[in-house]
Amino acid sequence: MSSTRRTVSLAAVFIRLSVCCTLLVETSAWLTPESRTFSVVSPTPALAHEAGNFTGAEADIRELVTLLHEDKQQLFRAEELGAEILKETVNDTHAQAYIPSSLLPDLQNAKIQVVEFLTSKRPEERSLAALVDNAPMRRSQSAMLRGGDKDGNERMVKKVNSKLWRMRQYQDRHHKESAKTEHQGKYFKGYLNNEGMADWLKNFTASKCGKIATYYSIGKSHQGNELWVLEMGVNPKKVEAKPYFKYEANMHGNEPLGREMMRHLAEYLCAEWEKSDGDKKAQKMLKGMHVAFLMSMNPDGFAMDSRGNANRVDLNRAFWDPWKDKDKKDHEEKRALEAQAVMKWARKQHFVGGATLHEGENLVNYPWDGHESRSNRAAYFAAPDDGAFIKAALEYSLRVNVFKNNPLHKRGITNGAQWYPVYNGMQDWMYVKTGCMQLTIEMNKQKWPSISQVPDLFEQQRDALIAFPYAFGFDSVRGYIRDGEGNPLEGVVVWDGSFMEVPSSRFGDYYRYLEAGRHKLTASVPGYKNVTKTVRVPEHGGVEVDFTMTKA
Repeated sequence: MSSTRRTVSLAAVFIRLSVCCTLLVETSAWLTPESRTFSVVSPTPALAHEAGNFTGAEADIRELVTLLHEDKQQLFRAEELGAEILKETVNDTHAQAYIPSSLLPDLQNAKIQVVEFLTSKRPEERSLAALVDNAPMRRSQSAMLRGGDKDGNERMVKKVNSKLWRMRQYQDRHHKESAKTEHQGKYFKGYLNNEGMADWLKNFTASKCGKIATYYSIGKSHQGNELWVLEMGVNPKKVEAKPYFKYEANMHGNEPLGREMMRHLAEYLCAEWEKSDGDKKAQKMLKGMHVAFLMSMNPDGFAMDSRGNANRVDLNRAFWDPWKDKDKKDHEEKRALEAQAVMKWARKQHFVGGATLHEGENLVNYPWDGHESRSNRAAYFAAPDDGAFIKAALEYSLRVNVFKNNPLHKRGITNGAQWYPVYNGMQDWMYVKTGCMQLTIEMNKQKWPSISQVPDLFEQQRDALIAFPYAFGFDSVRGYIRDGEGNPLEGVVVWDGSFMEVPSSRFGDYYRYLEAGRHKLTASVPGYKNVTKTVRVPEHGGVEVDFTMTKA
């Protein structure tokens, strides 16, 4: 993902139990080569407590940066700074930390260095110094923040943002000029461009693959590019009583690997479909499910090699948030056009599961992404379906070596809020507003890998890309809600310990992926008495639970 899911190499964070504040230019002289280079270890909250004398430093840093969270043009995003004190080379004079590069998503080549942090029991004696370097301009801008000085910090941020705005203007021109040289026919930096993708979809569905595939647009981007979806199944143009699953690629424009991975997956599914000795799991998935691929959620950003859309909106910060916006109306019409299109699509066709495809790490991330307390502190926050989310995440990660052997994230999975809190993201919105169990897959550490690497990357993750939707379709609780005469009813199903509702379709069918164990499910339909049943979900394989409703 992304810059939102990446860390960058940083200078060491110096923690001195001192009341004096040292200027940025002076601290740079302290940085030794050893302190500038280090290996990041797993950034879990426990490590802060293992850091000896510096147990409280992480909280101090967060307290400082949250002073800035009201500034809409903030340089330091309180919800994303995520500074963690690490175990590496901690001694009496310094410790190390990292911050995600998403701190400045608009500056694609920006490097952010926290070069000094002074801590004290008194807030007014704490300070944080940061250096922002924008590679295209070969210029940097420093900022010094002080604990207890909210007005001064806000003035500093506004001053820095003013200079960064000029950097952004330069970067826009830089990207446009670079993009001109990178566009060749129907390709951009080796990848099929938006025009080439539309042609590929047309040709793919016009071939023999058209028997199991169709494509359509769910809307347009700010620059008028179609948001194309490829849908696959034995009756791709027919709405059926089957589970639906979706993948969204290229949510961040400068993370295009998912576009090509979806093309490779579609080609593979088509090739295996009619083979007598073909991939049995793929064939069963196509027969019993509908799998949809949003080929690019951000075609404008892709064309500009930019994280955000044409209006500089980070599409993974463009949704109503269950925690920050809990008491606010969801003004969907004011959100980014791309986000609006996805919202309408997800509400129109209920999806049992889904995943956005990002770059920047090798892991699977699951809800919650934020905290009910709206805290910016990185800490585990379990969703009602926490066990099921973990089970689903492992369906993918354990099939990919670089995921399951990830040294920073055990088994290649992480709770979003524990990694670093994200608010207004799509993952939590999907879960709350549509009942879709949405996860995030970080497919590759390097963004925009060479097109020559894509076939190997696909082979490494092919089985996982199929097993993941398959699990939602077949290793789930499924069934029908009907009246006494067998007529389908549109209602909802809820299960023990959860506020989440799963809707049934006009055919009366419903689907829910649950962790193994005993569960109580309750079906509810207006005008009918509620019906509750107990079901045991196996470790592998699905279970059918039907409900017959009687008039209230």
